[in-house]
Amino acid sequence: MPAVFDPYHKWLGILPKDQPPHHYRLLGLEPFEDDVQVIETAANRQLGFLRGYQSGEYAAQCQQLLNEVTRARLCLLKPTSKTAYDAKLQAKLEESSLNTAQESSESQFDLRAMGWPLPAMIGGVLVLVFLASMLFFLGRGKGQRDVDAAHQDVGVANAIVPGVSVPNGVPTVEPNSNNKVTKKADANGLTDIIPLLAAEHIVKVRWKFEKDRVESITAEPQAQFVLPVDVPKEYTLHIEAIRLDTPESEFHTFGIGLVCGPNDCMFVMETHPPRGISGLQDIDDRRWDKNETTLHQMHTQIGKRFLLDAIVRVSNIEIRVDDRTIVDWNGDFTRLHRVGSWELNQPHRLFVGADSKYRITKITLGPPLPRRKLPIQDVNAKR
Repeated sequence: MPAVFDPYHKWLGILPKDQPPHHYRLLGLEPFEDDVQVIETAANRQLGFLRGYQSGEYAAQCQQLLNEVTRARLCLLKPTSKTAYDAKLQAKLEESSLNTAQESSESQFDLRAMGWPLPAMIGGVLVLVFLASMLFFLGRGKGQRDVDAAHQDVGVANAIVPGVSVPNGVPTVEPNSNNKVTKKADANGLTDIIPLLAAEHIVKVRWKFEKDRVESITAEPQAQFVLPVDVPKEYTLHIEAIRLDTPESEFHTFGIGLVCGPNDCMFVMETHPPRGISGLQDIDDRRWDKNETTLHQMHTQIGKRFLLDAIVRVSNIEIRVDDRTIVDWNGDFTRLHRVGSWELNQPHRLFVGADSKYRITKITLGPPLPRRKLPIQDVNAKR
């Protein structure tokens, strides 16, 4: 009979005796690591490695580990949740250390059998317990210091509408002054999404969430955050954004992940000269820059706001930029896919992604805009 597959051991090198692993072991870190940049890097490393097994024989086990690593990352990057978790873990490790010391004293130092009087035997056990405790606390080192004090300059978690600040380039949770969460659509059927965003919606790299804007902080590839809304069958995703000056970035891609009927798809816009290419990704395994929706010379200006409307209807996808239709596609939605590292672990979710710095000032989800009579004139204007 074949052995049961152990993904912790086979993929992450975590022995059965150390399972289920605590958050630090799951990320390959020493217990009580305090450097948030080290924690984030370790979590991203584990996520990137595990995604290589998503489509294999053990896809279900892979998804479980991806979820566990994500939960560990979110917990350890929030000062309040990390403080609570560390306290529980410390108590658990101390209890384990005490039990180990007691078992060792019973198995290796049977003082009563050696003829020692009871007081001497008790004293010997207490000495062993004391030594084990000292070794534990010495080994913990800097992890013993107060986590709140270590994070006092990077904000406090807010359970209602947290924002994300990025001191030293690392996301941490801060209060958002706007404590009103818009969960219902307004009279026009529009849902304002920016007030709903929180740190747990970040999928990759770093974002800064404020009450009236979202910013990608670094020019790292394929930064992503998901939109915490249910996706209707037909909808318009409206975004207003500004491309910021990012001379260190090779690409200036802006993308939105869409839900297209039974499939997931994506619109990508590489706006920086000399490329300036946009299109749907991916159609029949042809990339966004090499299919029938590809549009060349698609540029945006640094510091100038642009409007993006992604309109998904039952059998049509229309993309408008600054109220000009640049995609009007009527194909079979099963031909559409998300590919590469833009693909999310959770299917059928809307997301926003960027390869350089953008400031997003508005995101709304509402009913589909009416079709235009002659959208092809807009499409052909620059194709």
